[in-house]
Amino acid sequence: MKTTFSHQQKKGFTLVELLVVMTIMAALAGASFGLLQFIEKGRISNEATMCKSIAASIKAFTDDNTYPPFNPVKLKKAKPGRCDTVILTTDGENDCDLIGILANLGPSEKINVKNKSYIEYDDAGEPAGGLYVDADGKVGLYDYWGKPYTILVNQSGRNGVVDPFTGTMVNGQSALVYSLGTDSLGAHKDPTIKGKKGKKSNRSKNAPPADADSLTYPEYTPEELEQIEDNVYSWKEVQ
Repeated sequence: MKTTFSHQQKKGFTLVELLVVMTIMAALAGASFGLLQFIEKGRISNEATMCKSIAASIKAFTDDNTYPPFNPVKLKKAKPGRCDTVILTTDGENDCDLIGILANLGPSEKINVKNKSYIEYDDAGEPAGGLYVDADGKVGLYDYWGKPYTILVNQSGRNGVVDPFTGTMVNGQSALVYSLGTDSLGAHKDPTIKGKKGKKSNRSKNAPPADADSLTYPEYTPEELEQIEDNVYSWKEVQ
């Protein structure tokens, strides 16, 4: 009896087929990267809107009540700044109850005499992407990346706050608000107040002081400038 064996030759991928697959994979990777960039730009734009919303709500409260929305008793916890400006952080600890007052939550009834909410926000289940109230009742407001906002408020209620990065006066603003952005890193340096007016100061070329007679800003390193490059501001347009 004659037995016939069938020999099947294994066929591998041809060079053309490999090139086609690689081209498709590269196209998909490029599309994914482009989509991620598009999503990130959308988040940055939303954060810029939120920063402006916080600043606008502070102005609305100040216009209604003739004083800014923070608890002066807790002001000693805030870092003093320039031109009657206080620097607050919306982490539930260092904002002098500002977010609670604007949102009409917690201790705000003693200061928010209008008894209304001045700010729109999303409730967050964790300290990220909205207003979060912890187990102790502390009210914090966090950006998409899980970091609190930094707020500079003119405690006199007047308009005009110094840009914390350049030292220039931003007129027509009673508050400036910024988020640390995608890298969640910041290089905001507090100005150094000189003891004597009229003395020449060492000006920083990256951050010229608003008033050379009384204020000087430290020099920023290239690394620090890179950190603040992606910050999101209420007083600047998104690049």
